[in-house]
Amino acid sequence: MNEWPVRVIVSVRIERYLEVADQVRSNKQATCRTSEETSKEMEVRDFKQHYRVFLADESGQDMIEFALVTALVGLGAIVAMKNLATNITNAFNSIGTTLTTNV
Repeated sequence: MNEWPVRVIVSVRIERYLEVADQVRSNKQATCRTSEETSKEMEVRDFKQHYRVFLADESGQDMIEFALVTALVGLGAIVAMKNLATNITNAFNSIGTTLTTNV
């Protein structure tokens, strides 16, 4: 199976996360100088900000949906082919039995 779509999605997510982390660091440095936040409060604020960005980021969502639909179609094709193979086998067995009894 080709894993490049997953790698692209993961690399895009990582790049986006690093961009946001840089922005948060710069914001943190600016706010630390102006306020008296404790480190625990800053961690909670940073976590909330990362979480909001993660939920809002929809890059790669289309690729995942495409992969799921493709997997579903593939599964349907496998089931259909198994039934078709059984029907073809039964038809050839019927023909073979008919030929054997009539010859």
